[in-house]
Amino acid sequence: AGTGKTTVLTRRILYLLESGVAPREIMAVTFTEKAANEILARIEAVSPEASRSLQIGTFHSICERIVREFGHHIGLPVGFQVLNESGAWMFMRNRLAAFDLSYFAQKGNATRFIRAILSHISRCKDELISPEQYLEYATSRQLNADTEVGMAASADAELARLYAQYEKEMLQASKLDFGSLLFYTHELLRA
Repeated sequence: AGTGKTTVLTRRILYLLESGVAPREIMAVTFTEKAANEILARIEAVSPEASRSLQIGTFHSICERIVREFGHHIGLPVGFQVLNESGAWMFMRNRLAAFDLSYFAQKGNATRFIRAILSHISRCKDELISPEQYLEYATSRQLNADTEVGMAASADAELARLYAQYEKEMLQASKLDFGSLLFYTHELLRA
């Protein structure tokens, strides 16, 4: 905080506008909504017309715009709902009985591992690992595991199945989580 990142981005955008770059051709990605709003406010004070066409937002908000506009090209549901961390937790909790849990099943506290599981799924998405890739990895690891690493390989296999089922059910319910926004934006750009 206080190092001048917002000022530098604002000045760079204003320089681009003064150089003749069309506002619709400029995208600024920030880490926080506060920074995005501050940049937009500073530019609006100088050039209200240009500020309406700029693409300024957080990684997740920019990715959400892209996925909403073009996601149907890769089979994503139109009009999807984005779930925050709590929403994703509730989504999984409400479907926990449908997941075939063994390693992560907890007698008496079925929800104990939900946050860890969702965190792991999110990490996979951040690393651009699809459910199919993770299933392939986990299956291979389980087939090649000796008894010493068998338990960890079994947990990986269960996580991979959970990830695939979670993602399938999310799409069927027309829902995406934050990790999906980044993952599917990458898929769109790659495709």
